Amino acid sequence: AVVSTQSTGNIETTVQTTIKEKMTEASGYLEGFLKWLYGQFMETIGNCQPIAGVYITVFNFTCDAILIHVTLLYCGLSLVGFSLLFYMCVSRCEARYFIKYSRLHPDDEGGNGWTKDH
Repeated sequence: AVVSTQSTGNIETTVQTTIKEKMTEASGYLEGFLKWLYGQFMETIGNCQPIAGVYITVFNFTCDAILIHVTLLYCGLSLVGFSLLFYMCVSRCEARYFIKYSRLHPDDEGGNGWTKDH
């Protein structure tokens, strides 16, 4: 039951040839089906004006009434986020500038940092 290298090579070649033939045959069937499907769509469904009108209406409504508003909302929120980041940086700089460190209570550990009379 020892298989020689030469017979193994012939079997591999035969299998590869058979696979290539079947793939070519299958792609031909698939191409034919797609051409038939496209023809059916163009002749049957594409010529029906109400269906084409519904398609155009749904497409226009989706783009004009939904996607544009979602995009505007997303852009608006991102601009708010950038501006809030800028305002946080500015307020931190202003807080450092306007806080009078001489009025800070030296014994206050972990509190608000201000004297009791302030």
